[in-house]
Amino acid sequence: MRKGALCLIFIAGLCGILLTGCPYSSVYTLDPEPALPINEDYLGKWAVLVNTNSNFGEPVKLILSKKSDTEYAVAFTGDVKELLRYRISLSDTLKGTGYLSTVDHWEFLNFVIRGEVFIIQILYDKNKLTLLPMAESFTNKHIGSDQQLREALRFHMKTRLRPRYDDDFCLRNMVRVN
Repeated sequence: MRKGALCLIFIAGLCGILLTGCPYSSVYTLDPEPALPINEDYLGKWAVLVNTNSNFGEPVKLILSKKSDTEYAVAFTGDVKELLRYRISLSDTLKGTGYLSTVDHWEFLNFVIRGEVFIIQILYDKNKLTLLPMAESFTNKHIGSDQQLREALRFHMKTRLRPRYDDDFCLRNMVRVN
């Protein structure tokens, strides 16, 4: 009995580690269509050094350009070898589109790439841009619609002192570059 309980605890812990290692992605978005106008303050080239195992960090660049009045063209550029364990290569450019949604007073970017939607909280303060992708584990509910995703995110943000972001993918305090 005791071996079975220890084995069960070990498996549960292992599952917890494996299930919390990726940013949240879905086929659902916070809004079915882009509705909010783009924020022109976000447009441009942004850069940050991402902490890695190297002494200096790895540079990552984000380019946000206007695709339409309500949609961004999004491109991430860098050479972050740490992302290979997630089967993501940033040795070139990762391109997609994005649009803004608000959930209560929080602003999010619906980042769409290859049919997958990543939900990213976006913060702008003192000419610095921060992108905080939600962790896969931010909810344990089955999401079956845009509205269910919105409600799960609203509940999470209201009830958490510290929301669950995927720290490996967070880009904090990016500065504008040429």
